[in-house]
Amino acid sequence: MILEILCGQSAVLFSQMNFSDVLFPLLLLANQLGIMRIERNSSDDRGCKAAAGNMFSKLGCVVTNWIRYHIYFSRGALFISGLVFSHGLAEHAVMCILTSYFMENWKKTDLRQAAAVVNVEEGASTIMAIIVSYISDAYFCRFKVIVHTTGLCIIGLLLLGVSTWISPEVDVRLLYPVVILLAVGKAGRDHPLKAFIVDQLTDSKPNQAIDKEQVEARKNFWWRVAWSLGLVASFCLSTSSLRCSFFTSALVMAVAYLWFLSGINFYCYKKPEGSPLTVVYKVFKAAVLKRHLAYPTSANGYFKNDRDQLLLWPIVPFFRWLDKASIVESSSCQLKLEEQEITGRLCSVVQVKQVKCLLTLVPIWTTFAVYGLVEATGRTFFVAQANDMDDNIGSLSVVCLFLTLKSFVSFLVSFLFQLLIPKWLSGAKRQCIILVRIGLGMVFSIFSCIAAWQVEVHRMNLIKEEKFSDQYTRLTITITIFWLAPQFTLLGLMGGFAEDGIRDLIYNYHVADQSKKLHDSSFRDCTLAIGNFLNILFAFIFRAWFRDNINNSRLDKYFLMLAMLTIGNLCLYFLAALVWYRKFWPEEETQQEKVKLNLDVTLEDALTDSVTDNSLSNNFFYCTIINRLI
Repeated sequence: MILEILCGQSAVLFSQMNFSDVLFPLLLLANQLGIMRIERNSSDDRGCKAAAGNMFSKLGCVVTNWIRYHIYFSRGALFISGLVFSHGLAEHAVMCILTSYFMENWKKTDLRQAAAVVNVEEGASTIMAIIVSYISDAYFCRFKVIVHTTGLCIIGLLLLGVSTWISPEVDVRLLYPVVILLAVGKAGRDHPLKAFIVDQLTDSKPNQAIDKEQVEARKNFWWRVAWSLGLVASFCLSTSSLRCSFFTSALVMAVAYLWFLSGINFYCYKKPEGSPLTVVYKVFKAAVLKRHLAYPTSANGYFKNDRDQLLLWPIVPFFRWLDKASIVESSSCQLKLEEQEITGRLCSVVQVKQVKCLLTLVPIWTTFAVYGLVEATGRTFFVAQANDMDDNIGSLSVVCLFLTLKSFVSFLVSFLFQLLIPKWLSGAKRQCIILVRIGLGMVFSIFSCIAAWQVEVHRMNLIKEEKFSDQYTRLTITITIFWLAPQFTLLGLMGGFAEDGIRDLIYNYHVADQSKKLHDSSFRDCTLAIGNFLNILFAFIFRAWFRDNINNSRLDKYFLMLAMLTIGNLCLYFLAALVWYRKFWPEEETQQEKVKLNLDVTLEDALTDSVTDNSLSNNFFYCTIINRLI
């Protein structure tokens, strides 16, 4: 509460400051020194002073509005931010260097096996994120889910630290249980923890309407500040040993865990409201149970059909049988209809349309798997490249530095996109921009693979020139680490354009309730999980390219194969996006666009006539504008 008062008072003082009193003497000093020439007279002085005051007053209002919109103090969010900090520390100090740890500390582990272990951890965490999200939304409260998953994550970090004392001759597959524990901890971090912060920020004004966009902005502020602090703290551990990093991360998360439990009396607890996955299950269940029914001949035959549609949008012959989930049986009364809706035998038209809209995204969604494959390659084989190059930046962790660069570029792209693209754009235009955004992300994935391929070709040529033998397989190649900066930057551009674009595509198309925006990360995580498992599959298919270390492997061929695959996938994406945009765009959105276009044409004609025909009265022109606004 104190922080909220201080922020509010500082914002008010900032907006009330007379910046002209500060700027005007500086302008006069510049004039005396000859830096800026100003013609001195009383009127110019007053005009300059007034202009400076207006400019800085507007700037002060913008800053004040931003602070009030994004910053809000909550005692519950303060206790939760400790866990966010510990997860940010563990992500950059532990998860990012697992490939290096398995390669350098386990003698029986080759490059392919080390990458497989990391991909199993990443893929398992994304799949478990969907399961944990469903459990927290449908059965248990989010607080209990966070408590259990964080406890398992702490155990996993402790066991990972204990593994540093195990003999390196032991098979690395014994660490799979530890990897699964870490995956469960990451699964509880993504959706439940973010949704729990949102719960704390929406309980302040229970009797007033909640601005979902403002709550989302405040959640992002709390999350990004705590996560960034964890990222900065991870650089302090980059100079220590792996054992120290593992145990320190476990200790910090344990302390944050106790801090989180100490705020139990300040949290806002909400009952489970159901998961979007439940809606999908109910629609399929009701459609199967009513498969014997015939399609109704009138719009009244569907349950809660507010738009009186006989053919439910989107009109896809293959998915037409799902319409039977909302068919009202003739022998049912109103009470039985409510009971059937509760038991899952009857669904509304809106629910059926949401499921059908989601299924129409499947052709586009399959092209996202290659994006996940490139992302998984960046977490494994790009890191392997970095560990084998000349590190001339001291004892700082190179892997952590490059992954931080990738994350920063992704955040910057996403922030600029939200800043430059206006929110008042119509649905059709916004959806088109989202499709183009995802396409740009796939283009950058091609460039990232090409950059990695060229770097690996250059590195392999140096190996041939220096004539490394098998007994010097662990020798570092004399090539600077900054050769990898372009491919990690391009990887960040890919994530900034494509990752949020995938989420917005699903959200803007099939989610009717804005409060369900957090659930769309589950569908996005599916693509990342498939990409991780594809990376494992490709590594075993092309096993001839992978040896016991990176110097004996042929990653250049693997990166070239990925570049060609991403080019073909980009062509498939543009084809699928074009067909989907023309055929499956919602009918009601199209009608709204047509009405708006007709109104714009009418207004344009009225403006043209008012200019060319002086006899046109102003009353008719004003009536045209009023009709346009209505």
